[in-house]
Amino acid sequence: VLRSEFPRYLYRGQFPELVINDRLAPIDYLQSLLDQVINFDIDYIHTKLDRTLFFNVFKALSFSIANEYSISRLSLDLGADRREVTEYIKIFEETGLFATCFNGYFRKLRAKLSGAKKMYTYNTNLTLAVNGFDQSYLSDRRVFGQYVENYVYLRLLTAGENVEYYRDGDKEADFIVGDRVYEVKSGDVGDTRGYQEIARKLKKKLVVVTENLYDKDDGITYLPWYLL
Repeated sequence: VLRSEFPRYLYRGQFPELVINDRLAPIDYLQSLLDQVINFDIDYIHTKLDRTLFFNVFKALSFSIANEYSISRLSLDLGADRREVTEYIKIFEETGLFATCFNGYFRKLRAKLSGAKKMYTYNTNLTLAVNGFDQSYLSDRRVFGQYVENYVYLRLLTAGENVEYYRDGDKEADFIVGDRVYEVKSGDVGDTRGYQEIARKLKKKLVVVTENLYDKDDGITYLPWYLL
């Protein structure tokens, strides 16, 4: 049941009014809410916003959650000033719309801040709606995997620990938290040797987050995402 209802939760389940009232059209409701938040609530506090650019930054981040991005590339794609895009992302973070995840490979803060990062959303309902996507969009396995990863990130974040991802060239793991390395799998687990290598290098334990496998084997803990 948890697995079958999860796409519905990602699409409309973070707003009780959409869960209990089937007469509400989710995309229309959420897009109206976004318009209120971005064009009125935030604009009331930050009065000098370029509304069009602000909205386009939101859409761009929403479209690429759980993927690496750089301020320079995003600014280039949007034809915008780098400092302005940086300021808008800061506003999104301050208002609880997005959270930035840094690459734990870098030890120095300056390198973390200047290097590529990942962006995760606090509300998947809104990030789907802003691009006009309904629940069927999540039937794409790759897309669903991104949103499962986003869910895991938020679960780890609410535990109160620092959450980063790890990328060193072609070696990557989804999250490093405390004494653990987490890799999220929305389908077959596949070969785990690369993640084991990263865990050994960092002297941490490996946790593979799966759809339904709960086990411990060869030093790896397999944990279903709904048990986080």
